[in-house]
Amino acid sequence: MVPEETGRKSGDHKVNVEESVREFWLIHARHFTSPIVLFSFVYEQYAHWIRAQASEGRQLPLRAYGIFGRQLRALIAESSEWTPVFVLPGSDMNRLADLTNPPSTRTRIVDNHRIVAFERNPGWINPSEPMSVDEVWELGGTDATTMGTRRREQVRLRSYLLDGRDSANCDICGRELPASLLVAAHIKPRALSDEEHRKDFASIAMLACALGCDQLFELGYVIVDEQGIAKPGRDAETSALQTIVDRLVGRKCTAHNASGESPYRVALF
Repeated sequence: MVPEETGRKSGDHKVNVEESVREFWLIHARHFTSPIVLFSFVYEQYAHWIRAQASEGRQLPLRAYGIFGRQLRALIAESSEWTPVFVLPGSDMNRLADLTNPPSTRTRIVDNHRIVAFERNPGWINPSEPMSVDEVWELGGTDATTMGTRRREQVRLRSYLLDGRDSANCDICGRELPASLLVAAHIKPRALSDEEHRKDFASIAMLACALGCDQLFELGYVIVDEQGIAKPGRDAETSALQTIVDRLVGRKCTAHNASGESPYRVALF
């Protein structure tokens, strides 16, 4: 079981969050639609992601249940978006996603609440709230140093791209979708961007939908060339995936016209 205590220490030792664990969480946590996610579900997603990386020749360590859990809790403690909680045995993701009948939770093991989960805080900053660029950067730089660095600008970037709209078009597929289904996709790999470029909202990112475009771009199945045209990237492993990619190939990426920038790239793998 994941230790009950939160924070960055386990006993007298700091919990060092590995970059692979941090990368997994930053990529996947934003796609969790349920307000509560089971730790067992998160670990399944993590193990699947590690195996997917291995199939692409990227060898990352698959950490054991407890080690991953301690690192994840330390990582979650770096922001106010999620809170570790305990739910009743028998809880599954379908029940946790039922907003009409919220599950019972506890912040410690009590009243038979002993299954580890994470609850998204209802008061966390609203990414669709409109902000001007000047207001955004009054909040400080893009990186806040904790045990590592976390992506402070991600929420602000999405807020800027949405500009207060309840819906917008995906810059890759062109579909108009509610803001809750749109994420900020980096045009240039964030790791290769300096502080100044990360603040250049007009050219660094675009809106991509969570219905597939964000992950297709993130994983390199779809790339955008210097003319802003969607092209096939890495080979699709299944015919179904190839069909999805083919529907996007040849489309004009609308963010290309908006930014006037040319260097589009394969997203970080």
